[in-house]
Amino acid sequence: MGPLVNIVLAGAAVWGLYALPPWTAGWLLLLAVAVANGALGVMNLLPGIPLDGGWALQALIWRATGSQYRGTILASWAGRLIALAFVFAAVVVPLLSGQRPDLITVAWTTAIAVMLWFSAGDAAAHARRAQRMETYDLDRVIQPAIAAAWDADVDQTLRVADAQPSQTATLVVVLDARGLPSGLLDRRAASRAPDLEGRQVHEFMHPLGAWIGVPHSITAPHLLESLTHRPKAAFCLVMEGSTLTGVIDLQEFYDELLAD
Repeated sequence: MGPLVNIVLAGAAVWGLYALPPWTAGWLLLLAVAVANGALGVMNLLPGIPLDGGWALQALIWRATGSQYRGTILASWAGRLIALAFVFAAVVVPLLSGQRPDLITVAWTTAIAVMLWFSAGDAAAHARRAQRMETYDLDRVIQPAIAAAWDADVDQTLRVADAQPSQTATLVVVLDARGLPSGLLDRRAASRAPDLEGRQVHEFMHPLGAWIGVPHSITAPHLLESLTHRPKAAFCLVMEGSTLTGVIDLQEFYDELLAD
């Protein structure tokens, strides 16, 4: 839509030129509008990211190959080639014809080329992260967990947690009186207590903070989509049906997913 709007505005300005006397203030203003919008519309149609034509190329490659990642990478490199073409046209072409490059033309084409080059690089980096997200295995960051009632016996709860078939320590999510997740049992504090007889899990818990519940079958892209509705969530509670099976520390998830 962007290039289309520019071209329509350029056409309207050209039509208006015929209604005004040449070289008047209004005529010159319409001429500037026509040239600026026409040039911007044509440039935006060039097939290289970040230009609109580049995203169209990305969509075509995505459709042809079935890979959004490949489409973005190839369209990003096309954008970089276009950036080099701008500099080539401003510097090399005049030299080949025996002319001296115009400094103003070199300045604005170089500015455009730099913008295109770095924007294309950002798009490629985002594509690499997107590919990593598509294939990311959430089991890497899921910590095994069980749920315990607010007034559950600490000693018995720890025995149940330690009996779970997992290679890492099982977390204990403490439920409030309504049965909703409220906190995490502090195992270290419980282990330091001189006597656990008669003690309840809520006495050794720290607040859970904002959380979101998801099924164990969820994928990384769908998890990120769900988190757009709970941007302040710090933990993700993983469920098998109505049973809590794990916890994801979302900061750990973000750090690993977005690592270069």
